[in-house]
Amino acid sequence: MTVFEDNDTPTIDNLEGDTAAFVEEGGPVYLDVDGDAFVADVDHANFDGGLLTIEIVENHATSEDILVFDTEDTGIMFNENDDGTAFLVMVDEVVIGEMPFEYGAQGDNIGISLNENATPEIISRLIQALTYDNLNMRNPSTATRTVEISLRDSQGPDADLITVQTFITVEDIPEVNHAPVLDLNGATAGIDITRAYTENGAAFRVATSATVADSDDYVYNGGSLTIAITDALTSDRLSLINQGPVRFYDNVVDHGGSIVGTFSGGTGGTPLVITFLPDLSPADTPEYTIADIVRAVAYASSSDNPPTSRTITYTLDDGGGREFDGQVVVATATVNITAVNDRPVLTLADTTVSGVEDLDVVFGVATGNAITVADADGDTLTVTITASNGTMSPSTDDGVTLTGDGTSSLQLVGTAAAINAALDGLRYLGNLNFEGSDSLVVTVRDPAGLSATNTIALTIADDGIINGDGGDNAQTGTAGADFFDASPGGTEDLTGLDGNDAFYFRAELDAQDLVDGGDGIDQVGLQGNYGTFGLGATPFQFGAGNLTNVEQLVLLSGSDSRFGDTSGSLYSYNLQMLDGNVGA
Repeated sequence: MTVFEDNDTPTIDNLEGDTAAFVEEGGPVYLDVDGDAFVADVDHANFDGGLLTIEIVENHATSEDILVFDTEDTGIMFNENDDGTAFLVMVDEVVIGEMPFEYGAQGDNIGISLNENATPEIISRLIQALTYDNLNMRNPSTATRTVEISLRDSQGPDADLITVQTFITVEDIPEVNHAPVLDLNGATAGIDITRAYTENGAAFRVATSATVADSDDYVYNGGSLTIAITDALTSDRLSLINQGPVRFYDNVVDHGGSIVGTFSGGTGGTPLVITFLPDLSPADTPEYTIADIVRAVAYASSSDNPPTSRTITYTLDDGGGREFDGQVVVATATVNITAVNDRPVLTLADTTVSGVEDLDVVFGVATGNAITVADADGDTLTVTITASNGTMSPSTDDGVTLTGDGTSSLQLVGTAAAINAALDGLRYLGNLNFEGSDSLVVTVRDPAGLSATNTIALTIADDGIINGDGGDNAQTGTAGADFFDASPGGTEDLTGLDGNDAFYFRAELDAQDLVDGGDGIDQVGLQGNYGTFGLGATPFQFGAGNLTNVEQLVLLSGSDSRFGDTSGSLYSYNLQMLDGNVGA
């Protein structure tokens, strides 16, 4: 008997009829569902000269289906062969066959020419690592795919072929709009950012490395970007600075020459709003333009006393890509502000002020010539006011440290509010009988030495009177007619010179006062009780040299108010003059 050896067909067990379930965007799935596919061949130890093919034979969607081996922790890898015509297929770094370059391209099938290293165990591992994926992430075909896996054991007329079928179901997940990812700090961990700003600095771009990622890759029509400051102040400024391909002009956003939106707000503490093109616009606001717009947002403050930090929120609404409701994401920037010392401010409501000799000049709001100070930092201030020909007194010393009250150099130390209260009603009084030009030099200084100075020009008009002040005075008139007011009292030594002079003493003349009328017809006026009457009456006795060159003595009653006496009283005069005491 002669026995002829027959080539038995290889077998693939635990695979026929497996059904893999693919879910849209769920990632690749294994065709060998249980991972136990088993290849055997009773006639051959390897498949040298054989061929392994994998092909989608029913409902093949060539634009989206892809068959690929899992190379993660499976020992499977692919390297280009020496002549660059195919991939070397390797398992555990051993070449087991070759495959055309088209392997893994979407819609292509797989064919591997096997060599002597392709043992049944190796082929089993290949089949177990075979996966299906779908490139359509929005609307994949849901038809069930039929996959044929064929294994031929060798070449030539005696070769045998085994083919098994597996199936793939595809589930189309209803499409949704996924939220974008807004990251203000780029590669740094987290999505928020902290920046630094110095008071009075120029506007600076806050998130220069910002990125925007969106798995939907939609256009952003119908969406917006809103940048707002928590507890915003009118001094807060949000703006957009041209950078990269994005430009801002006439309230439009231009990206690379195409208008992609409009912008508004950002001043006076209002939010800055970038509105992308509307849903019905024939043009798009592409997703790739958004990061450039975010990077262009800038912050500044016009305040001389800003808060120590500002919280800026970026709210991005992706608009839903024309098809869905928009998804909104928020990221936050914290801007820490470094304060600088600001120069105090001095304000003079009027720098040319007029007054009258021997009368107070009052400075304040009511008189339209207020002197005020301010300091953005709220520091304790020092105000110094100096005069050349007069003295000053504040309206109050509440809340201030006062130096030089009633002198020509006045200093006040305190807050701006307290100093302003003291200066509202400040009184300047020229030196006795001063008339002409004077100046008040006002200086305000803060603790750091920053200061502001200004000058008030004073013009003091002549009142036609030579006044006394209640002290002991020696005063000389002019060549013309003079009026001396000695009514405040004190010991006076008055000289009239030429002209018809008048000397008014009211009730203050005593024996020590000296009056020399000089040339002309001169008179001394009295208005008050002089001497006594009745039993033991005592006359007023003029002193030695009391009156010289005085031709007239005028006695006035209290009903004569020309010189300020408004009492309406009747006065008594008992006067005694000796020839030696009065020279006329």
